[in-house]
Order: sequence, then structure tokens, then C-alpha cells
Amino acid sequence: MDQDNPDRIILWEKWETRENYEAYLAWRTETGMFEGLEPFDWASRIYSP
Repeated sequence: MDQDNPDRIILWEKWETRENYEAYLAWRTETGMFEGLEPFDWASRIYSP
């Protein structure tokens, strides 16, 4: 939990490849999942090991 903002959560996921993540993200977008997240300020970041 973010101690400066208790309303913020962080979801950590580890993907085998960036392509796998991008395919998953495209599928979630197509299914309309992100429509419910519009009111929230969310971001996706990709880091290298």
C-alpha cells in the first residue's frame, strides 16, 4: 500500500515476454475490461530485469 495515498494500489505482474503482456492487454481491451476503469487514474509500466 502507498503510505502517502492509501487509496492507491500497485499490481505487480511478471510476464515471460513483453509480447505476451501486449497480447493479454489487447485481449482485455477488446473484452471491454478497461471501460470500467475509466474513472481511475491507472498506468502500466514495463521494466527490464
